[in-house]
Amino acid sequence: MLSWSCTNDDVTGFTIERSVDGFSFELLSRVVAEKGLAESYNYLDTDRPDHTQYYRVTSFDREGTSAHSPLAEVSAQGNAT
Repeated sequence: MLSWSCTNDDVTGFTIERSVDGFSFELLSRVVAEKGLAESYNYLDTDRPDHTQYYRVTSFDREGTSAHSPLAEVSAQGNAT
């Protein structure tokens, strides 16, 4: 389960991505920002392979500007670091 929060009113959405090496990412999902309604978000990866994975969330605004989160590393045993 990935969890993140955002209080920036300019953010219009997020992408959630997964990687096996921390450099090449695949898109898992897109989430629309809930302006004024939600500041906390969650994403459950139900199809996670049995080896270490890296995740990142990218926020974007109306102008197309984006910013990546720090990487979240999840080991094969399911322990996040």
